[in-house]
Amino acid sequence: MSTPTPDKRTCMFCDGRGMTGEHLWPLWMSRLEVRNYDKNSHSQWLSDINEEGTFIIKQQARLGSIEDIVIKRVCSTCNNGWMSAIQGKAKPLIINLLAGKRDGLTSDSQLVLAQWATMLMMVAEFLAKDRVAISPAQRRDFMETQRPPENVKLWIGNLAAGGQHHLEIYHSALAKITPDKPFSRDHTIQSTTLGLDGLFFYGISSQENVPIAKLDDSSIMYFSDLKPNTHWWPLVLQLWPPQHEVLPTPERPITDAEFKQLAKMISEISRTPSPGATVFVGDDQAKGANTP
Repeated sequence: MSTPTPDKRTCMFCDGRGMTGEHLWPLWMSRLEVRNYDKNSHSQWLSDINEEGTFIIKQQARLGSIEDIVIKRVCSTCNNGWMSAIQGKAKPLIINLLAGKRDGLTSDSQLVLAQWATMLMMVAEFLAKDRVAISPAQRRDFMETQRPPENVKLWIGNLAAGGQHHLEIYHSALAKITPDKPFSRDHTIQSTTLGLDGLFFYGISSQENVPIAKLDDSSIMYFSDLKPNTHWWPLVLQLWPPQHEVLPTPERPITDAEFKQLAKMISEISRTPSPGATVFVGDDQAKGANTP
């Protein structure tokens, strides 16, 4: 009889052993009345470069509900301890937001939502282990401080009713290209776009504050300057770092086309490099529910 191969994986947060399955979508969300979707399949998108060097997105139909996706890179101590506590604090806030109750998102509530969004962003990266861009040090810092680490920014908004992205995660990761590493896949910058029924979260992070674009006035824009442009300011509100004592209400919901625009904002940087700025290559992935 062969001896079972020991599980050599360690927890993405604490490096501990004893992996448990962390649901991409918390189990309590499956009991919410989100818009109808196919419980037997979901879609997956992965970016690739074809033989002509053109950036393309490959879509695949996958069996199983998106609710059942489990990522086994979290130990039982983290999963049942501080992570569970964040879920417990965020649950009533998210339920209220899904019901259209946006009044009174104080700085304390904004921190709770930022904790939840950061945790989901870090877990979701492991859908494709070769596209993880948040460093182990950033994940440990989040675990220890319960606050989004340095060089993490988060925004929140509403999604238009009847849209296509009501249950979807879109992830873009950028790897720095240098003369000695022309084919690098050492990702250091990422964005995560989350659609949850009528809710929208957008998060970006970087391992360091690197120059990413050269502006029209020849100045260099660094990661710390990166944010959605003025078109988005009334639609997506900065959740972290906090800017408001009480978060106002977005001017209107985001459309399907706008969801895609924001989701691909980071990867567009890799396709339009600026002289004097860091050169990146982008890799995108997404998982979304299928509407019957």
